[in-house]
Amino acid sequence: MNETQSVFAVFFAIFLGTIANVQPRWKAFSWPLLFLMPHGKRRFIACRLALSLFLLNALPVAFFAFALWMLIGAGTDSKDWTGETVRSVVFHGVVPSFASFAFYRLWLGAIEFAPTVFYVSKQEDLPEDLRTKCPPVIEPSVEDLHITPRASCANIVFGLVYLVIPTVFLIKWP
Repeated sequence: MNETQSVFAVFFAIFLGTIANVQPRWKAFSWPLLFLMPHGKRRFIACRLALSLFLLNALPVAFFAFALWMLIGAGTDSKDWTGETVRSVVFHGVVPSFASFAFYRLWLGAIEFAPTVFYVSKQEDLPEDLRTKCPPVIEPSVEDLHITPRASCANIVFGLVYLVIPTVFLIKWP
């Protein structure tokens, strides 16, 4: 890997790690509950898992591969670095890594757009053994997460902004 690819990889990993810290609240990947829920109540968990696998697993990996491919180029010997080299590495290595925030924003926007597709409305809608009145929450509800569709469009728009602007910076200008 060249310097720009290395910088991109490090910052992309840091930003994805930052986003991973919010996942416990949302239970995006609630695999155990898929099998613990009664058959008729699994739909919302299966929908959430499918959305999460696509937007939080597959798309970030695809973007990462695309970015590494776009950033292919020869490395620069450290003795030959100039201010322009540093500017180029920062703009083309760090800025594209901000795309990692796009996937979470898009995921959140989809959840907010149709919350009852991905979560039960209230804890009372869950089987008795999965209900909880205090942390740790086994399976959150729309009510627990305070999900409203009001921010859905804004999250989707900013998710797209977080995807488009970093992609523009993958283009190496002469």
